[in-house]
Amino acid sequence: MASDAYNKTVGLKNAPRSGAQGGDFFQWAYFHFGRLSFGTPGWWVPTVKGDSTMKPNKDKNREVNFLRWAAQEGLTDYFVDWTEIQHPDFPGKKVEVGGIAPFKMMNPPISMINDVATKHTEFIVELAGMQSNIQLINLNTEAVGRGMTRITVDLYNGGTLPTHSQMGTRSKWLKRIKVSLKLGNGQEVVSGRPIQLINSVGGDSSQKLTWLVKGKGNLTIEAGAPHVGNASATVNLN
Repeated sequence: MASDAYNKTVGLKNAPRSGAQGGDFFQWAYFHFGRLSFGTPGWWVPTVKGDSTMKPNKDKNREVNFLRWAAQEGLTDYFVDWTEIQHPDFPGKKVEVGGIAPFKMMNPPISMINDVATKHTEFIVELAGMQSNIQLINLNTEAVGRGMTRITVDLYNGGTLPTHSQMGTRSKWLKRIKVSLKLGNGQEVVSGRPIQLINSVGGDSSQKLTWLVKGKGNLTIEAGAPHVGNASATVNLN
């Protein structure tokens, strides 16, 4: 889902294979910290299909593709002519330096930076809008006699993404969602847990909670975790 949103917003195609290495930042963020983690090169040289005047780039050589793309875009500072130099490590031998200029294959030309930055900003804003958002909805109370009230409420995630990744549910670092009842004077929980921890709530999903409470007056239901925000609701026990 995140990949589809990225491709749709940024519009780049034929991305290079991921260069992720074991223990890098993105993998640490997921496997240790329990967070959903995404990475992108940000920009890469578009693939040049070529025409009848070009020799087929059968092995998909990156340098060949870059040189063709740079020429197609009319760039002028991407290649340094090979020049003979005197190198102290190779006395009496012919040494030349030159070729594709440093970092030119990694970074877009200055004329393209604004467009690349704008599209990536739009994607980040869209991704932020998918984040989990805990709410307490469909609150209902029912008097059941003998001074007791049944309370039901849905713990709802209004975001598109789950509150916890699968690794996050196993991580001791990422806190579970804490749901607690803050009782008033003379109130007592007859059924249900005053404090409970929820492992995860999926995107646009909910979990129903219920208690049986004895007493009168107001009480408060609180729910939340540091990474999903907090919600509260006040209940009047008549």
